[in-house]
Amino acid sequence: MPYIQTNCDPTETPQGVFGTSGTSGSSGTSGSSGTSGISGEQGPIGEAGQGFNWLGDWTLDTTSYDIYEVVKNNNNLWVCNLSHINDSDKEPGVGIDYDLYWDLFLPQGDNGTSGTSGSSGSSGTSGSSGTSGSSGTSGIDGTSGSSGTSGNSGTSGSSGTSGETGATGDSGTSGTSGSSGTSGSSGTSGETGDAGTSGTSGTSGTSGSSGTSGETGESGTSGTSGTSGSSGSSGVTQGQIFYLHVDNSDISGFKQLRRRPVDDTETYDTAIVNSGSGEVLIEKYITNPDVLAYGEIPPGMWEFTLYLTVNSDVGVSTVTARVYRYDDGVETELFNITSPELEGDEINKYTFEYPQSNELDFDTTSRLSIHFYGKTTSAVNKTINLYYEGTQHYSHIHSPFPV
Repeated sequence: MPYIQTNCDPTETPQGVFGTSGTSGSSGTSGSSGTSGISGEQGPIGEAGQGFNWLGDWTLDTTSYDIYEVVKNNNNLWVCNLSHINDSDKEPGVGIDYDLYWDLFLPQGDNGTSGTSGSSGSSGTSGSSGTSGSSGTSGIDGTSGSSGTSGNSGTSGSSGTSGETGATGDSGTSGTSGSSGTSGSSGTSGETGDAGTSGTSGTSGTSGSSGTSGETGESGTSGTSGTSGSSGSSGVTQGQIFYLHVDNSDISGFKQLRRRPVDDTETYDTAIVNSGSGEVLIEKYITNPDVLAYGEIPPGMWEFTLYLTVNSDVGVSTVTARVYRYDDGVETELFNITSPELEGDEINKYTFEYPQSNELDFDTTSRLSIHFYGKTTSAVNKTINLYYEGTQHYSHIHSPFPV
C-alpha cells in the first residue's frame, strides 16, 4: 500500500512509492560430463589343456588303442590310460582286464525325474477328471568327445581373468554462473501530495540477484572393465604312429616303417658295439611311397617307444634314433635323439621324447626314414637288441604327422 505523508510542510514534495523487485536471473547451464576412466589391463593368458582323440564306438576289429584315445561302449565314454593291443578281455566296462587299460570318461546320463501328478477334477456328477501330470524329461546322454583331425585335440585353455575396473573419472567442472536478472521496471509515479508538486519518479528497482551456479556436472563414468584374457593355445597333438616291420622296403638297404602293426612273429635286430666302434647301425626303416603326402611336418611331440636289451651292465650303453627326410636317394637329417641308459638283458621298454617346436620342410613326394644306432663306453663288446612285431614288444614311434 503506498505511503502518504500527512501534516507535511506544503513546501516539501512527498516521496513516491517503491518500485517492484526485478525478476530472478535464469539458472546456469549444467556442467559438462567428466571424461571416462582409463580401461583396465588385459587379463593373463590361460594355460593349455590336455588333448584327447575321439575314435567313436569301441570295436574288436581295431588292432590297438593308445593313451588319451576316447571311445563309446554301452552308452558310456571311456579314455585309454595305457596303450595296448586290443582283444575282448580289454573291452571297456566289460572285459576282465578293462580297468587296467580304460578309465570311465563320461557315464551315461541319469533318467529324468517323473512329472508331478495332475490335480484331481472337481467333484460333481459330470466333473471332468484332472489331467495327468506331464512325463519327466529323459536323462541327457553324455556328450561325445570332440573329434581331432590330427590326433588328440587339446582342450582350449581357460579364459584369463577380467582386467581390473578403471578408476572413476574426475568430477565435471562447475556450470557457468547464470546471467544477471533484468533490471526491475521503474516504479509508478507517486500520487500528488496535498497542495504539493508532483512527487519525483520512484527509484528504479534493484537488479535481480545473480542466477545460482549451475549444478555440478555428474561424475565421469567408470572406466570399462579390461577385456578378458585370450584363450590358452590348444595342447600339442600327437598324430600318426609308425611301427617297425621286418619286410624289406622297395628301397635297398631299408626295412619297412608301417602305419599299422602287423600280426607277425616277434623279431629283433642286433648291433655289436664297444667303446672304440662309435655308433654302430642296428637297422634302417623307411615309409612306403605316397604314404606321407604333406608339404610340411607341423610342430608337435615325437615319442619313441623301443623295446631293448643289452647283454651286460658294464659301461653306459644307449640307442640313438636319427630321423631323415628321404628324396630320390638323398637323406637329409631332421633331428636325432638318444635313449636313456640301457639296463640288463631283460627286455625293457624305453620311452623318450623329442619336442619339435617349428614346422619342418617335407615335400609331398618325400619319405620318412629312421636309423637306429647302438653305442657304449665299455671296452668289451656289447650286444644290443631292438625288438619289434608281435603283441608284447612292438616298438613304435608317435609323430606330429596329421592322421
